[in-house]
Amino acid sequence: MQRVFVTGGTGFIGYHIAKRLLQNGYNVRLLVHSSRRKLDILFHPKVEVVTGDILDVDGLRQAMRGCGIVYHAAGIVTFNPSLAVRNYAVNVQGTENICRLVLELGIEKLIYTSSAATIGKNPSGLSDETTAFNLWDISSHYKKSKVLAENKVMEFYKNFALPVVIVNPSVPIGTHDFRPSPSGSLVINHLKSKKPLIYAEGGMNFVDVEDVALGHLMAEKKGKVGERYILGNQNLSIYQFYNLLDTVSDKKTIKVKCPYWAALLVGKLSQQRVRHSTREPKYASEGVKLMRKKMFYDVSKARKELGISFTPLENACRKALRWFATEYGRAGEDR
Repeated sequence: MQRVFVTGGTGFIGYHIAKRLLQNGYNVRLLVHSSRRKLDILFHPKVEVVTGDILDVDGLRQAMRGCGIVYHAAGIVTFNPSLAVRNYAVNVQGTENICRLVLELGIEKLIYTSSAATIGKNPSGLSDETTAFNLWDISSHYKKSKVLAENKVMEFYKNFALPVVIVNPSVPIGTHDFRPSPSGSLVINHLKSKKPLIYAEGGMNFVDVEDVALGHLMAEKKGKVGERYILGNQNLSIYQFYNLLDTVSDKKTIKVKCPYWAALLVGKLSQQRVRHSTREPKYASEGVKLMRKKMFYDVSKARKELGISFTPLENACRKALRWFATEYGRAGEDR
């Protein structure tokens, strides 16, 4: 079985990509920046762990040499205004480095983990892969960096025939969500809720992170070079998502809707509090603005062309609830 190269293998999506590859018998070379997480995949006999940085071109070249397929899932997500430049360095320049080396080393195919964040808002219905990005004025530096990174990938495809398939995960939910992700934060809120759950107006598209990982492998097998595929499942309001968590956990929560202006103020104050540190804000004003837009997607292209049957979201919610209850001190407490 050929060797594949995975960046971001200790991250939320990258971990599940690597795990799925191992389940399918692949030999995996895993690029790890630096991690204290003792993940099971790091000790798998078919895993070769390489410590490195996607901004170090020489080191990256050595790490990628001899691999037939590259899954580029590494990236940085920060909503701290003082760390904005890191989004662009890692997400844009790091991705450009990967693209150049794929061409230089004659690698067969690149599967690039973009984000549904690069999809625009369709004012008349669901957004899909053809919806141009049109949210610059309300987007975070993270979101902008992902748009610029995907644009860079497409430049390499159009100008140099880069053999790339782009996948755009929506909001994954599941285990090994260490950061945590937006969905993970909602799960933690639900676990902690002894008082009424305060939720903001809006909604997102949610998907099982294990389906996202499978979607990456199916993109390598069936995806068309130069195309992008939204890996998503259910469009839900935040209220509906909390109700789903209620159902699978047999826990009835009281929910109180937070006015938009108040949620926006909390987001701005949260970002101001961490402005002179390296900590992440608990809330971000850009996230409040985007959620209000209800970023809902038509995911039929991935179903049809990649042959994916997405699993019921209830399964992912159950797994996430169990994992967070254990990982966060058996009670979803802050760390």
